[in-house]
Amino acid sequence: MPLRGAEAARRIPPGVALAGSLRTLGVPDHRLPEHIEERSAMLREVLSERRALLILDDAADESQVMPLIPGTSGCAVLITSRHRLTAVPGIRRLELESFTEEQAIDFLQRMLGDDRMRSSPEAGARLVRLCGRHPLALRIAGARLAARPHWPVRRMVGRLAGEHHRLDELVHGELDVRANLMLSYAALGPRARLLLMLLGSLDLVEYEEWAASALLDCPLREAEDLLDQLAHSHLVTVATGDHGQRRYGLHDLVRIFARQQAQAQLPCAEVRAALERAIGALLTVTEYAHTQLAGHDHLVLHGMARRRQMTEEHLREIVVDPVTWCEAELPNIQGAVRQAAHLDFDELCWDLAVTAAARRSSSPSSASSA
Repeated sequence: MPLRGAEAARRIPPGVALAGSLRTLGVPDHRLPEHIEERSAMLREVLSERRALLILDDAADESQVMPLIPGTSGCAVLITSRHRLTAVPGIRRLELESFTEEQAIDFLQRMLGDDRMRSSPEAGARLVRLCGRHPLALRIAGARLAARPHWPVRRMVGRLAGEHHRLDELVHGELDVRANLMLSYAALGPRARLLLMLLGSLDLVEYEEWAASALLDCPLREAEDLLDQLAHSHLVTVATGDHGQRRYGLHDLVRIFARQQAQAQLPCAEVRAALERAIGALLTVTEYAHTQLAGHDHLVLHGMARRRQMTEEHLREIVVDPVTWCEAELPNIQGAVRQAAHLDFDELCWDLAVTAAARRSSSPSSASSA
């Protein structure tokens, strides 16, 4: 039973879904009760002596599916949703992740045949990486290649190589990565959409709440709530750091989508101001980590770049272990330095680079390897 939960305008109300299920089970229209509660009771009655598997595809929330659950011992219900339906009694959740590289290669081999993939293993591996091991993206890329047996795999790789056109290429018939992401994006509130666009515009590998707070120039609590909304919609991934901090990430295709939405919808000046705040926040935390490692910062010549004002207590919560933080944050610092240079944030670029360099020279790992 398709519920179209991601499409607000076309969402199937529970009463309509119940009527469709009862008709499928042989109940004529003239016997259908008028009220949802009565239809739900009739569904339980009809299924009471049957063994059945009900599939509820693309559910919006618990209120849409609860009336459709028969609750009889001989029946099971399989629910798919873009959201975590944690309030359904007795539910067992299974989070679907991206393929591993091995699974992705095997998936493409099943679509294209072993000979075609094995003739150019490097191109096959590159295709998997460009699709981010995303099942839908791989299905589309594989379907396009299957429809063009004269194309070598490297032809598809070449068409996906540029980020600017990658989502344009990941379309085949009714399969469309951008349209799929747009359904989840459209269901967000305005502030969550704005945060997603700004996260996609920021060249960090992973994010913590303080970075989101800086991007939006909002209180930390609001940033946490908005990140939770994005995680609930599976638009950001969540991992736990060594000291319990939550770290958020974007799939490569989500990042491209979010950045393109920002370019289409947000004034350039607004994006630049947000990025300057976020990189300034990273500079503030990096300086604090360096001070904790070295015991001082008088060896670093600081510039006039804008910092993000953060309390000592908050900085201690972020940098629990300076060495661990510095090593984990190095890819973010490198990305921020490059982006600051690209945006002509000269003071930020220079100050972040020299602070990070001083931090590395003062860390125990650097001293022991010198």
